[in-house]
Amino acid sequence: MNQKQIALLGSMAAALLLTGKAVAADAYAPNLRIVQIRLLSEAKVYIRTSPQPNLTCSLWGEYVRVDTSDGHGKDVLRALITAYTEQTLVDIWYTPSTAPGSNQNTGCDDTTIAVLTQLRMK
Repeated sequence: MNQKQIALLGSMAAALLLTGKAVAADAYAPNLRIVQIRLLSEAKVYIRTSPQPNLTCSLWGEYVRVDTSDGHGKDVLRALITAYTEQTLVDIWYTPSTAPGSNQNTGCDDTTIAVLTQLRMK
């Protein structure tokens, strides 16, 4: 990793840790690899991790949705792309799915998929 990438990662990580607030209802999944990122629309990104976090459903193979409609969400997307490209481990906090264990045919959709609330890059 070059100096520019290290500086970018440091600033994004600091912003994510300072602005992201995990709440008691959030689920936590450590040591995940980002294995797929799907941009469905300008404001929604879906990610697949390995392994699949608990309390999630599978929407076409993705387990967590990220809102990228604001500056913070765009920073999260940059961090996710970096984690995917570098294959670094991440920890995530997320609002659990309201249809855990389901898939797109059995109840997992945009309204029931888990939603990312905080990201920590390792």
